[in-house]
Amino acid sequence: MTMENTVLKLNNLGKKFSGNSVLRNVNIELKKGQILGLMGVNGSGKSTMLNIISGDHIIDETGGYEGDVFIDGQKVKITSTVESQSYGICMVHQEFSLLEDLSIWENIALPNYVMNSYREIKGSMKNFYTEENKRKAKEILARLGLDLDVEMKICELPINNKQFVEIARSIANEDTKLLMLDEPTATLNEKDSNKLLEQLKKLADEGLTIILVSHRIEEIIAVSDTILVLRDGDPVYLSDKKEEFSREKIAEEIIGYNYAFVERFKEKEAKQEKVVLTYKDFYVARKNEPIKNLNFDIYQSEIIGLTGMNGHGKNALAYGTLRADKIAGDFTFYKDEKEIKINKTAEAIESGIVFVTEERRKNGLLLDKSVAENINFYLKNFSDKLNRLSIGNKIKFYDKNKEKNQAETVVTKYDVVCESIRQPICELSGGNQQKVALARAILMDPDVLFINEPTRGIDIKSKDNILKLLADLNKRAGTTIILASGDIEEMKKICDRICVFYEGELVDVLKHDADAEQFARAFSKMREEDSYEKV
Repeated sequence: MTMENTVLKLNNLGKKFSGNSVLRNVNIELKKGQILGLMGVNGSGKSTMLNIISGDHIIDETGGYEGDVFIDGQKVKITSTVESQSYGICMVHQEFSLLEDLSIWENIALPNYVMNSYREIKGSMKNFYTEENKRKAKEILARLGLDLDVEMKICELPINNKQFVEIARSIANEDTKLLMLDEPTATLNEKDSNKLLEQLKKLADEGLTIILVSHRIEEIIAVSDTILVLRDGDPVYLSDKKEEFSREKIAEEIIGYNYAFVERFKEKEAKQEKVVLTYKDFYVARKNEPIKNLNFDIYQSEIIGLTGMNGHGKNALAYGTLRADKIAGDFTFYKDEKEIKINKTAEAIESGIVFVTEERRKNGLLLDKSVAENINFYLKNFSDKLNRLSIGNKIKFYDKNKEKNQAETVVTKYDVVCESIRQPICELSGGNQQKVALARAILMDPDVLFINEPTRGIDIKSKDNILKLLADLNKRAGTTIILASGDIEEMKKICDRICVFYEGELVDVLKHDADAEQFARAFSKMREEDSYEKV
């Protein structure tokens, strides 16, 4: 096969973390001016693929990658972002990296100036503060259809313009040949999203090769020359036949087909008798993932699944219910036939609502603390189970023997693989960290357990162990469980009902035995007012 005009070629690209394969056998070839649409649920391997190409330090620090990367027909070994940028590769992350106190033109010009300095091209700050840099910044913004005062500080811009400036900064380098964007429309409204898609298509027409990650299927179809879908680290769909692109087909590939072979871990379905949570005209203002106008009842002892593409609302309900994000509308928690209003996160936990976050390393665990300290965290802060003596509400003396015994019991019961309960939890595998996070919540004897992405980033055996623990908790204690995940198969194993969210709205509630076609229709649902035309 000829490599002429090929900007990027990946040959059997793969990656393992601690022996766990998270990306396997990716083979793709992108030519100059092509747009690749990259899709998949959380944990499918998208970020890992982009991190390899962009030279993210975590890849090299964890043993590098498998397979080969070719740039302009030449085999390269990318070990750092500086190397990646030297090959003309730019990455625009979902979280802005703009310098808020600097002007638009300074943000656009600075990375190129730093790269030039790195390449030992003589320069000084005198050469940086020039009218030429301001003029170039204005020209680059014009290429993106923007007419802004380049002297404005970034902190003065609305969020939609920040996104365009982030992209302008990446294409300011004339050597840029491959632009990778991670969900660039996540913070944009429909009008600005369409505008951005149109500009990306124009950049491609000018010869820029683009990899676009989005969880909006209609966007990917609108601009992509080729679409790649990853599922559990495997490339399951790769097509450049535009006439065959369809929302339902791509949704089916994203969520998978093998539902006839799903083993159920939950023996009996819950009866819809006593309401435990009710939501009325409920809104959650979660950044990049709001929930809109939710009206829904959850019954005692149910296991409810929340699903949908990333950013469409599935993870937001827990944050709203525990009052970690701003809400509107109304929700009520019923316990012992009493209505309980939740105004603070601590009130939710003390009332019996506990949450295991999807960001276990960022927010869910105390990474600088031991296994024992993490296991006992909730018990020490929101209960009296480990107290030896309490003076008032704020002074507590803990029973060290109880703490030790409790931690050792958890390690044994949940089969947590660690050297000892004193080992720093940051040294444990992802699966064992998740077991600790889950056990910590279960020790609170919750009435309601919210758990987001419980199996993301862990091996298959650990996935089933986590799901069996949840099913056992539900059977043994009657705990109501609300599980948010992009993995339909794992929800079909233990959930009674599965709620599908699209653009923040609940669009369908399906039984666990619904087929792939029903889930695909729900996943790909497009509201009548949405209009992503071919650009």
